[in-house]
Amino acid sequence: VPGLSGSVASTGQLSGSRERPQVAANFTVRNLQQGATQIQQLTGEAQVDVGGVNRSQIKLAGQGLVLGGQRWKTVSLDGGGTPDAHELKAELAGDPGRFALALAGKLQMPALVWEGRITQLTAKDTVAGAWSLDKAVAVQASAQKARLDNACLASAPTRLCVQGQWNGASGFNGRAQLQDLRPERFKSFFPPGVNLTTRVNAEADVNGKPNGVIQGKANLNIAPGNLSMVADGRTLRFTLNGGGFQAQTDGHTATAQVKLDLAKTGQLQANARIQDPLGAARLNGQVNAAITDLGLVSVFVPQIQDVKGQVRADVNVTGAMPKLALRGAVRLENAGATIPDAGLILQDLQFAATSDGQGPLQLTGSVQSKPGQLKLSGAIDPLKPQANLNIQGQDFQAFNTRDIQVQISPDLKLDITRQQVRVEGQIIVPKAYLSPGGGMGGGPSAVKSSEDLVIVKDAGGQAKPAAKGPAIFAQVRVILGDDVKVNTPVFQGQFKGNVLVTQTPELAPRASGSAEIIAGKYDIYGTEIDIQRGRVLFSNSPLDNPGLDMRVAREFSSQLSDTTTVGAQVQGTLKKPQLTLFSDPAMPQGDILSYLVLGRAPNDGGSGESAMMFKAASAMGIGGGALAKGLGTAVGLDNVDLNTGTNGNDASLTLGKYLTPDLYVGYGVGLMDAAMSTINIKYRLFKGLTFESNSSANGYGADLTYSWER
Repeated sequence: VPGLSGSVASTGQLSGSRERPQVAANFTVRNLQQGATQIQQLTGEAQVDVGGVNRSQIKLAGQGLVLGGQRWKTVSLDGGGTPDAHELKAELAGDPGRFALALAGKLQMPALVWEGRITQLTAKDTVAGAWSLDKAVAVQASAQKARLDNACLASAPTRLCVQGQWNGASGFNGRAQLQDLRPERFKSFFPPGVNLTTRVNAEADVNGKPNGVIQGKANLNIAPGNLSMVADGRTLRFTLNGGGFQAQTDGHTATAQVKLDLAKTGQLQANARIQDPLGAARLNGQVNAAITDLGLVSVFVPQIQDVKGQVRADVNVTGAMPKLALRGAVRLENAGATIPDAGLILQDLQFAATSDGQGPLQLTGSVQSKPGQLKLSGAIDPLKPQANLNIQGQDFQAFNTRDIQVQISPDLKLDITRQQVRVEGQIIVPKAYLSPGGGMGGGPSAVKSSEDLVIVKDAGGQAKPAAKGPAIFAQVRVILGDDVKVNTPVFQGQFKGNVLVTQTPELAPRASGSAEIIAGKYDIYGTEIDIQRGRVLFSNSPLDNPGLDMRVAREFSSQLSDTTTVGAQVQGTLKKPQLTLFSDPAMPQGDILSYLVLGRAPNDGGSGESAMMFKAASAMGIGGGALAKGLGTAVGLDNVDLNTGTNGNDASLTLGKYLTPDLYVGYGVGLMDAAMSTINIKYRLFKGLTFESNSSANGYGADLTYSWER
């Protein structure tokens, strides 16, 4: 057998006379596997008196089975007796639960009609609770007919009863009845905080003719009850006035009706008629639904609050599977909501999905967030699936918190299939204000993963395949308008820009255009540094490696001149920036950095002056780390660190850059003492072995470090 592995061993013995033979056999199966079916061990033995005079015996025991996608820890079968009186007991235990069945009966010869009783039927540790047969049930079976008397499984307060019979000449009939089924039984499947109280009763009758015609009816009733949900410390309660389901068929036509009354929350009614249900199954149905209380949305999406409005659906369904035609509409009307984390109040929210039965669903929608609004139009074919959407807006308030206020005017076209997503258009940001601490409600900020992070296995220890979504094609222009401002304790500026971002599968995003600071200043200890020029340039270049053209300067009076100017200029690209310091009049670079950052000469003044310089550097240290990191990111350095030291003489500024993934070069400038300037070089020779050297006016040192992971 292809794909079959494992071992099977068996022995057998035949004894007795020709008229009364006796068979003894046993077998052992180990580590048998074919596809998803597995048997760790299965043993069996049998002693059979073919004549039926002496007692026969059969036993089966197994462990470690995977059958039908379910794992079973143990399985056992034990039976014995003669044709006139015998019994059988089976037990099964595994992930789905523990099950037991016991039969006793006799085989009438030579008609081969088995008559007996089910004396035990139990199910324990199942998702639906523990069930047991309330009393023994008579069973009859033969090649011509079969019968099961009324068998009832009980799991207080619920009862499930079934009975039926079959006759090869007249067909079959059966009946099932369910009493007092309560949702609490399935509470483990409910979301946390959700509680549903009601009762369900159902019954069904079915009969079939030898010619294949099936007739029957079914009824299900839902008693009045309540639904409660806890979200963000609030309890929402909904009243259920009851509902029901009825279905019937005469073999040629089937009809069904559904009704659910949610009181003030809404109603649902549906009916359907199916011609030739077992053949062509031509359907004609109607669904009418209304949800008038949308407070339920906040339970499942707590970021959205104060939801109001109504959802109404009037849909006709015709045709045969899988080609069904939908006619009608689903509408969201007079809706609104708030998003507190974003400071948004959404008003006049409207949405409609309509169909004439001839093509895709037509979508329209709009929402207002003052002073502007967004509009949606397009079509979606859920059977393909495929969607074509247009999103347009003017001055739509996308954020409105104390720290972030952003308005957008999008004009986007989206074409979506299972294989790809295409996005074209532009997004104008006419107005924006960003200040420190901005974000969604002050929550924790995202932590960027290291570029060398690779997830090998998931929490369960299984290999985690790389997720592959649809291919993305994008060509979107982002335009920063005339009122885009950033205000932080150390930076105030106004931005403007026009960048076309292009994305194609398997390639990094690219961009064309520029963004610039049209007016900006850095505040350092009460002194402003003018941003004379600040531009980020793209020329069909990778989005993460734009060209840089930045120039900052600071003017003050000094002993060298009535007007002294120091500054820095950054050119090149983000990944390979070129930093140049300048001054007028000319001075050493260490002096330029000291003047630029501290506003002082590095060796200016005595101990009192040095203490004042140290106090200034310490005050800068309040936000200096964040400023240094921000400047490092802006100019492409991997490390920019301002260290005020322990006294006024060892303050320093450290600049560092990874020239390759294995080579790092750092330069530390002593702001008070030129002898504090150091050069640091780190080079990874190979995994685990690193060479590092430090040199300064005070000396030279080197280390060779080897590390390993346990």
